[in-house]
Amino acid sequence: MLSSAVFFIVSALVLAWDVVTAGEIARLPRAPRSFAYLSAFCGLLILPATLVAFASGSVLAGRAMYTIAWLWPLTLVLFAGQAIYGWARRLAAPGVALPIVAYNVLIVLAAISRSLASFDDVLGEIVLVPEAARASALGLVFGREALGSPLALLVPMLVPANPARSRAMRLSRSALATLAVVTSCVIALEWPPAARAVTTYAAFDAERLQERPGGDFTLGLWILPALDAPPPPLALTYDLQLIDSLAPGAIAVELTPNGTRSGALDSLNRTLDDLRRDSTLIIVTLGYDRHDRERFDASPDEYAVARIRAVDRIVRTLRPDYLLPAREPYEAGARALGDVPVDWWISYLSKAADTARLLRPRTLVGVDAASFSKKDSALYHWAAGENSGIDVLGFAFVPSYAGADALQARLRAADRWMRNAQSKEHWIFAAGETPATHGERNQARALWGALAWATNRARIRGLLVRSAGDYDAINGIRAPGGRLRPVADVFRRAHTLLAESRALGREP
Repeated sequence: MLSSAVFFIVSALVLAWDVVTAGEIARLPRAPRSFAYLSAFCGLLILPATLVAFASGSVLAGRAMYTIAWLWPLTLVLFAGQAIYGWARRLAAPGVALPIVAYNVLIVLAAISRSLASFDDVLGEIVLVPEAARASALGLVFGREALGSPLALLVPMLVPANPARSRAMRLSRSALATLAVVTSCVIALEWPPAARAVTTYAAFDAERLQERPGGDFTLGLWILPALDAPPPPLALTYDLQLIDSLAPGAIAVELTPNGTRSGALDSLNRTLDDLRRDSTLIIVTLGYDRHDRERFDASPDEYAVARIRAVDRIVRTLRPDYLLPAREPYEAGARALGDVPVDWWISYLSKAADTARLLRPRTLVGVDAASFSKKDSALYHWAAGENSGIDVLGFAFVPSYAGADALQARLRAADRWMRNAQSKEHWIFAAGETPATHGERNQARALWGALAWATNRARIRGLLVRSAGDYDAINGIRAPGGRLRPVADVFRRAHTLLAESRALGREP
């Protein structure tokens, strides 16, 4: 997988190319005036449009930016028009112009596809294919994060009009054309699997929830972004409104180690106290800071000690019902820390569980598996042992480029793992899909499928939906503009069915 740092450097160079090329074309006497004006307009728009595209994918900035989110697809359309114009009028060498035309057209189709993701129930899944193919191509750089990251953007390119007068200019144009060819080919190759992926979710339409008359199943919700400071007021306002609307039985929050400082914890604790009085379960997970890999590489032992101190502060201040000392060790943890040995995780999780149990015996300590790799399996089966000190086992069903096929494969793997484990309480600690890539209806279908599977397993005691809003990724119930996606209706429907089965179970 390519480095994301290299990707961002290349993207910055393409942006610089666009701005410089637009200025050169505008000053070129022989360039047609309409072409010069169009190029200049593209150069003027590209930087603000890129900023809008980044910011409009998050609830925190999206409220202001969402109303002008159309600027990004409009800019891409203008770039595609400029490239087609330059190629048709032979203002640039065909070997440079034609690859840029193909590249710009593909990312325009993806942008239009993404803007239609909320209409997939009317237009059909076929409209989702270009964006799913683009995201799959970027998976070579970002991994699974490309499915929901607002940073995973492909920058458009301008076709030059002036002749290449130097060797450096000829080389830069050849490099740009090569980049366009390679990216276009990768997107084209991802088209068939993307078309398959967006149609697989229909398999969940026939699934049914199992009644849990004993009231032993809890439907919960992840709220707020990963916190390294006090909760952002806007996110807190939105998420508390959603809690009032959906009435989840459990609330989950993620803290980074920096977010466990006293000021941030005290602020969060005041919020959670009101929810705790309503008998809502509080689930806290300890995530990762930006520079954790450097700290881990410098001294794994010292890094473990620092995390144990963070666990201590969380348990003392927040008094959670459930604690995950590490979020998804071999998914989110692998992205943050690299390839960490299983033995290190076992040692750290054992000490974290002992610390939590000493401070507050009522807090149950859990471990979640998300990658379903061999190391994830080894960690899960250690945690399932009676002497591990781990109280709760769980799974996180993260989005995949293969769509529902990948989710069903993970469900089957979870079934196998549970059959071979001791009888401990299990949770689905995260379930969700990426509405911008695979569509909002498919996001709802994926949650329904996960719920149907979970409620049909007596050992599964709850499921957490990730997440309330689009914060760290585009996966929320609430879109950046404030609109609730169809997945909210699935949440309410499941909540109602579970409540009705509990009521029936209490009848004499």
